[in-house]
Amino acid sequence: MSTRTRILIILALIAAYLWFASAASVSTLVAIVFEGREWSIPAEIHVAVGELRESGHEIRMVDVDAENGDGAEPAELVGCLIAAKKHGLPSIVFQSGAKYSASDVPETGDALRQAIE
Repeated sequence: MSTRTRILIILALIAAYLWFASAASVSTLVAIVFEGREWSIPAEIHVAVGELRESGHEIRMVDVDAENGDGAEPAELVGCLIAAKKHGLPSIVFQSGAKYSASDVPETGDALRQAIE
């Protein structure tokens, strides 16, 4: 086998690995959706959210009545808001692509960390 053939095989293997690795890693948004007039975010949850953000997680804390400058719901959060309203507030919503999964907000910082990591 020639050197050129070996190099081409190695490059093909690297390309295949990178393609599969990128396809497997779907970014996930986590939104904690709440009604600001009825629920205040516990300090322990605030601390856990800050730590999770520092470690690279995308976490949004959103009042269900959030609006953009035009008075409409932010387009990037519409699916999360719908899922949260359907589940009941406050909710934690996990978005993976076009799929949304809502559940109750964990009661402790440790439980939040476990749910997200």
